[in-house]
Amino acid sequence: MGALQQILSSYGGASGVPIALVQQKVGSAADGSSGITVTFDAPLAAGSSVIALLEPDPKLSVDPVLVGGGAGALALVLEQAGTTSLQIWVIHGVTGGETGLTFTSTAAVPVVANVSEWSGLANAGAEATNSTTGVSASPAIAVTPTSASNLCIAAYSTPTDDYASGPTGGFTRMTSASITGVFMETAYKIQAVVAVGAAEWSIDNPATNWTVVAAAFGGT
Repeated sequence: MGALQQILSSYGGASGVPIALVQQKVGSAADGSSGITVTFDAPLAAGSSVIALLEPDPKLSVDPVLVGGGAGALALVLEQAGTTSLQIWVIHGVTGGETGLTFTSTAAVPVVANVSEWSGLANAGAEATNSTTGVSASPAIAVTPTSASNLCIAAYSTPTDDYASGPTGGFTRMTSASITGVFMETAYKIQAVVAVGAAEWSIDNPATNWTVVAAAFGGT
């Protein structure tokens, strides 16, 4: 086995498919009650998973669904209410060819989304979730998966963009999403061991109200 194959297999499960981020896309709307569609850069590949981090304060009237291809509705993983509420949604094993994701909020408020496509995730619910709210300069969250091959994904939201640095803990920063009234940072960590995934960010204003969520998903 070559060096590259050894690296890839260390991140894969029994099927040998490594967990990998295929693509991500962010979207925002000043009035979520009119609906929002996040369009992917490329159609989804058959068998992929999609994870959506949404700030749909306060609730959704139309849950997120894929458009194009085989379509498909996402399942709610976690919801945390707060000054800026956060939700995590997921769908596994897509048909392929889907071109975007759409959802609608119940109120005429600003909404943001980070939608990502993944390979190598098991067709199962989250292995662990966590969420909280707070007021400080350091939003933080931890989640513990149960599979050796796993993905930990986390996000925090605030009413304004006070981001300073982070995330820590070996997490990779994803594309932030923002519009007047709400800001969201998202990050992920791919692991080849059963270990706590702990992320922390620093923000400029210690008086900022934040909401933070995380989920862990097992590999194939």
